[in-house]
Formats: sequence, C-alpha cells, structure tokens
Amino acid sequence: MSQQALVVAEIGKPLVKITRPIPEPKEGQIQVKVTVAGLNPHDAKAQRYGLFIKDSLPSPLAIDIVGTVTKVGPNVSNFKEGDKVFSLGNPMDPDGAGTQEYAILIAETTAKVPENVNADEAATLALNPLTAFWGLFRDPVGLGIPPPAPFKGSQPGFDYSKLSLAVIGGGSAVGKYVIAWAKYAGFGMIITTASKGKSEKELSALGATHILDRHVSATELENQVREIVGDDLQHVFDAVNAGQDAEVGARLLSTSKSGKLVVICGGDFDASKVTGKNAGFKRIMVFASPDPIIGRSYWEELPKLILNGVLKPTMYAVIEGLNLDKLNAAIAAYNAGQNVVKPQLHID
Repeated sequence: MSQQALVVAEIGKPLVKITRPIPEPKEGQIQVKVTVAGLNPHDAKAQRYGLFIKDSLPSPLAIDIVGTVTKVGPNVSNFKEGDKVFSLGNPMDPDGAGTQEYAILIAETTAKVPENVNADEAATLALNPLTAFWGLFRDPVGLGIPPPAPFKGSQPGFDYSKLSLAVIGGGSAVGKYVIAWAKYAGFGMIITTASKGKSEKELSALGATHILDRHVSATELENQVREIVGDDLQHVFDAVNAGQDAEVGARLLSTSKSGKLVVICGGDFDASKVTGKNAGFKRIMVFASPDPIIGRSYWEELPKLILNGVLKPTMYAVIEGLNLDKLNAAIAAYNAGQNVVKPQLHID
C-alpha cells in the first residue's frame, strides 16, 4: 500500500510530492490517517539546513499531528480504531511526520482530542505547550522547577508562590504557554515582554502579572525588572531570540544568585559578554521530545487541562490538502523571517 507525501528530497530545495509506503505500527505505536499537519519554524530549518532530517531523506515535515486511528500496534491498550487523537510526531523518522496521508505515533505520548476543540485547534496544542512545559519543569534540560500536580515528579508542598519568572516574547505561541503553565503552577511573579497595548489583555488573562514593552532598550528593561523583583530573578525563559540576542534575557538575571536562561532558538552565544553575573548563570536550549516518565504523565493529563481552559489554542492558517505550492510558500516565508501564522495542512 502506498500514499502521497510532500517531502524534502534535497536539503535547500523546495519540497516535492512523492509516493511512499504506508507505514505499519510496531509495538507501542498507532497508525493514523492524518487530518491536520501543523508546521512550526523548525520545519523551515529542516528544509533549509537539514535540521533533524539530513540523515533520513526523503522526509515529510510537520510533527503537530491530528488524525484518526486506523491501526493499533501490539501492546497498545489506550486507543482503538476510529479514535480522534493528537500528538507530537518524530522529526527524525519519516514515518512519524505529518505531511503525508498516514503517520505513525507513539501511543504513550498521544492523547484523544478533547471535546471542546476541533482538529485545527488540537494541532496548535501539541509541540508549543510541551516545549513550554519542558523548558519550565524538566531537569537538567530546562529550568528544573518541579512540575505541578498531578504530573509525575511533582513535589507536594512546593511553594511556587515564592518564584519569579521573566518570559521574553510572551506574545509568541510558546511564550503564551509558558505564562499559562506558570499561572497553573502558581508562580508568584510572572513578568513578560510584549507589544504594549496589542496583547496586554490576553497576556494578563493568561497569568502575566507584569507586562513590559518589548521595544525599550535592554538597559531600560533591566531597570524595570529590578524595580519589580530587585536582584532576586533566577529564572528567565526566552521564547523568541536566537544567538547573542538572548543576552537581553540573561541581563535580567540576578547579579548575586546563580540563574538559568532557557532558550528555544539556537545560534552562537558568548556568556562572557553578559557582565555582572557574579554567581554565574546557565543558558539551556530546550527541545520537546518523548520522555518515558514525565511524557506519559503529560499526555494523560493534557486533555483535562484543555477541557478546563488551562491551555487554549493559538492562531493558525489553513492550507487545504497536500498543496505543494502553498506549503513551499509557507516554508519560504518562515525562512525569510516573515511573521507567519502557523500553517496547518488539511490532509483528510
């Protein structure tokens, strides 16, 4: 049996349409008929530089996957054929990406689509909320704060109200989920940068306690943060900046207490250019990925939190079908640095 797929066949070249085999689920896996495949900035980097996919060409893209279960592999008891599910695919496995008619998902890191969201909305709730969660609560590849109950690894009695967090880029998709998770955990102070006026109401509703203008100078931003939390800030999550631009978040950290700066964008970073951090700090780049302990717990609890409104869908733009021209245009817009609304292919 074969299927149609849009794939990167050659790094740096536009995607092409090919026919590839329909993959069969192995132990612990499910096969889904893809309904929605959601793209993210890393897909453009995959096409342009080979991120994640250089050793597995030709490769489909998109790991935000929503679909209908069509086959269940051995030792899978939590899903059956016909279930509507969403999950994070595997960018390094061509069978685990979404720009094709059928894909393979790991059952333990997959969830049923909650009743209060549609397929497109569910596709926005896969990678970005998990990236935010990992960056906040995973150790050592995040800030290492204990995850809140009822997630695996939570610490009863841990006082989140004593914690302060600064989020650089609160208006971004990941930034919004960082704020939402911090509010859910009960952080005492959640400071974020954003465009004043444009997103203040939304970010306040999500849980931000202070919203600072992202257009002010780094020095002015640092002064404003010091006025709010003094010299106590030890946790910064930068959801937008790459390379040395992440210095803006590092400058907010305490000068007398060791701190951590989580980033989701790569690039060269010279910590020595950030002066005055006498106790030092760590810059940590976070990748959301399957995890045998926290990951299973995360996907079990995620639908309940969506139903309860803790996590809400973000914006998306629909591409109907396996439309090669529109997909290549979306990838090109990402690579050109344009402000792209999350592209989502309707495949089913």
